[in-house]
Amino acid sequence: MSDNKKSQFHRAEIAVQEKLGVADMVAQYSEGFVRPAMPNQHREFFENLNMVIVAMVDHEGYP
Repeated sequence: MSDNKKSQFHRAEIAVQEKLGVADMVAQYSEGFVRPAMPNQHREFFENLNMVIVAMVDHEGYP
């Protein structure tokens, strides 16, 4: 991918995209699709969902 500075994805996501050979395609098709912030309508929806967050770490302390 030639210009990662404008990407809405973080470095690890871009690295996976590049490894799979789809970084340019993802950049092209996700432009304008992934927003920098969540719209209020979506925030309200997610705030009203019942959920439980469960996390564990391995023997080395990694998630």
